[in-house]
Amino acid sequence: MLAGAGGFFRDLRYILSIACLYFGIFAQLAICVWADPSWAVALGIVIVAISAMWALRSRKRLFVKNLSVHPDVSDISPNLGRIMADLYRRAGVRAQDYPLYDFRTAEGAEKTATPFGTEAAIPSAAVLNLGRSVLAVSVPLLALMDDEEERAVLAHEFIHLIEAHLYWRYIHNLFAGVVYWACVMIQMLWFFSASGGAIATSLAMGVAMWFILRNFSGDGFIIHHNPGMPDDVYLLRKANAASRIWRRTLLTASVIMAFFNPLYLAVYVFSLSMHWLAATITRAVSRVNEYRADAEVVTLGASPLSLMTALRKLRLLEERALGAAVVTKRQDSWRARLLGTHPSLKHRLRNLSAVARRQGIPAGEIKAAATGPIVIGEEHNYPLWLIQRMQAQ
Repeated sequence: MLAGAGGFFRDLRYILSIACLYFGIFAQLAICVWADPSWAVALGIVIVAISAMWALRSRKRLFVKNLSVHPDVSDISPNLGRIMADLYRRAGVRAQDYPLYDFRTAEGAEKTATPFGTEAAIPSAAVLNLGRSVLAVSVPLLALMDDEEERAVLAHEFIHLIEAHLYWRYIHNLFAGVVYWACVMIQMLWFFSASGGAIATSLAMGVAMWFILRNFSGDGFIIHHNPGMPDDVYLLRKANAASRIWRRTLLTASVIMAFFNPLYLAVYVFSLSMHWLAATITRAVSRVNEYRADAEVVTLGASPLSLMTALRKLRLLEERALGAAVVTKRQDSWRARLLGTHPSLKHRLRNLSAVARRQGIPAGEIKAAATGPIVIGEEHNYPLWLIQRMQAQ
């Protein structure tokens, strides 16, 4: 009875959390409708709709081209088929509707700059939006985990699947996209209609072009392709350099325009604040769903302790690749807490410890799973090309 009541209140808290986040994005939409001309909001909707349809078409092609059904029995995971059969039964879904796909389609495919290249090279599992929900897992994950950890990680993904987390987050992202483009439209409107318009705009754009051209001839866009550097790392560094230059150029142009019309500065700050707030709310939806999926693995017969050790193994591999200090800075920074799609390991372990206590698991076992030694063989290291790519970011 108490367990049932506790489950009801946990469900209610989750629903209210998602409802509050949706309310936040709807409030931003209302502000945009009030502040923007009607055509700006309408144009934002059109841009988001076209982008969403184009992305959906691309995902369908990726689904056909880059994924294959994972075998039930392999040397890496001889019990995968049995684990999946039990998860299908407990989740109430059919195997033929949601087969488990493999990120890798051919030997060496993970080394290419394909959308699934990274996922194939590291321990990973996910529910993908590829025109429909698709369960996928990588070979390195199956090699890294024992049977109970496999069950826990896959149960986590099943919760995402059966509770339609992917679709709720996708819809929220579409609303956030409309907010973003509506803000861009009003910013552009004020930029080109500011007092002193022709002179200020010409000067701002002239400085912007000078900024870009200077970086073409300097060390901005020119990234040297050193021997041994993977092609995708080279392209990523060029893209990062281009992005930095473009952001600086826009900021420079905006400062010049604000000099001629101080009111434009207020519009710029408003637009930027709305964009960051929308991004923060959207990522919060993802983090709430991750907490939910972690907590509900027990409903599919998985142990929260196994999920804890699985998460710690993934963290240890990342620390081996980049160094513990770098990983800690990335995952525990204020930026990660606001804009990360996943909660930090510390918070996930705390949440899972609470789940384990509700299951009646002894405190000593919980502490061992959260802080005990984790041993991983050297064969599970990240490949060098992937470490270089991560460092390039």
